[in-house]
Amino acid sequence: MRFEAQYQMVLVLSDHESHLKAIQDKAKKELSPSDYTKTLFVKSTDVKAILESTKPKELPKTEIIKGFRVKTEFESGTTDESEQFRKDIERILKKKRGQ
Repeated sequence: MRFEAQYQMVLVLSDHESHLKAIQDKAKKELSPSDYTKTLFVKSTDVKAILESTKPKELPKTEIIKGFRVKTEFESGTTDESEQFRKDIERILKKKRGQ
C-alpha cells in the first residue's frame, strides 16, 4: 500500500484506543517505512492540542516611533523578566545618548 497522492502527512483519528492501536498495527504491516513515518495516529481528544502546537507564530507588530521603525513581540514572561528587560533598554538608551 502506498500514498498515491503524495501527502506530506496523514492523520488517523479514533475515539477508541484499541481501534487506533489496531489501525496502527495494520498500517505498520501494510505501509512502506517512508509512508508509515508520514502517518500520525491520534485520539480525537488530542487533535486540538496538536493543531495548537503547529499554530504559526504571530508576526511582530511594527510601529514608527520618533522616526524609528520598531518591531515589538510579546511573550508571556514574569514580572521580574519584564522589569529586567525595561532596565536593560534604559541602560542601552543612556549609553547611546552619552549619559
